[in-house]
Amino acid sequence: MDRREVLADCAAPGRSIWLPPMRATLASLALALLMVAAADLSAHAQEAESTDEEPALPEPVARPAVERGGGDLVIGVWGAGPADARVVTASGRVLARGAAGAAWTQLNRGGVSVALVQARGFGAEVWATGAQPPAFRFRTATSTWAALPVRRSGPARLGSCAARGFASGRRVFAHDGLRWKELRLAGRAAIASLCLVDPASGALLHDDGTVKALRAGAWRPIVLPAPAVWLGGGTVALVATDRGQVYRVAGGKAARVALDRRLAELHPRASASSPKHTWVLGVAAGASVVVRLDPRQLTLVDTVPATFAAADWVGLLAGDDGALLLVARDGTLAARGADGVWTSEKLKPEELQVGARGSENPPARVGGPR
Repeated sequence: MDRREVLADCAAPGRSIWLPPMRATLASLALALLMVAAADLSAHAQEAESTDEEPALPEPVARPAVERGGGDLVIGVWGAGPADARVVTASGRVLARGAAGAAWTQLNRGGVSVALVQARGFGAEVWATGAQPPAFRFRTATSTWAALPVRRSGPARLGSCAARGFASGRRVFAHDGLRWKELRLAGRAAIASLCLVDPASGALLHDDGTVKALRAGAWRPIVLPAPAVWLGGGTVALVATDRGQVYRVAGGKAARVALDRRLAELHPRASASSPKHTWVLGVAAGASVVVRLDPRQLTLVDTVPATFAAADWVGLLAGDDGALLLVARDGTLAARGADGVWTSEKLKPEELQVGARGSENPPARVGGPR
């Protein structure tokens, strides 16, 4: 009987084949190994179905973003001060302005692979992110964006304070300039906002209005009298509630910050740091205002002119001399000089090409000293 006849006879119903002891042992061993492998694959499949986390995302290839109708929206601003501003758009354009009053120039030579939704500066770097990881870092030396993937998936949040921070889903990461370091799991609720003052301290805001502070390597809950709706700051972490109360987070605790007597409440929208102060752009009594964090209180600096009442502000820059630059999503810029005079201009990022300069027309004046 040849091999094919043996296999056919073995496969027939109710039939079996005798093998020598050694061959029978090898066949049993092979069958056992196959069963173990099948069980292992099944376990991995069940694990993949039960988790919402994915392995590291591949680094996307940077390429020019596809231009969309209606202009390129501004998503963030960064710089050492109002006279040294960098504006970032959803398509990855980076626009820079040198001395005060100078024209805007496009710096980047390419875009990114996704639509960006957040951008800000950390030190001398411009960072941004889309709705999902990875984070992107703009390299001035090459005028291009580079992707920095993390080993988790989920809604992306860029840190809003001094240290490089990034949240993906329920995970938080700090970047030391070379690589990401994953911090301890912050909890089960989704992260709405993140503020790392330094890699060892900061705070995060969950989408259910709860707040946690980072202390001794662990996230500890902070009890507030009302749900939190905003988290930001710079070299300090500030959190605001839906009642218009503002708290300073430090040492794992929250302390209420007094408001200027001219302000009954404050609803922050953005924040910035200068060498000596932290600044907050917010809404009070229906008007946009800018306040400065002083040792004893948040002091009212100025009320933004009503001309900008409809502006959707995405960020601000401030100088210790009181100069301000407010940037809106549609490219509207509101600048306040140290003398209190407000001016305005309108950016059209889609009209600029690499190395091209913006309009040389001077900004329009809006009101006098305040």
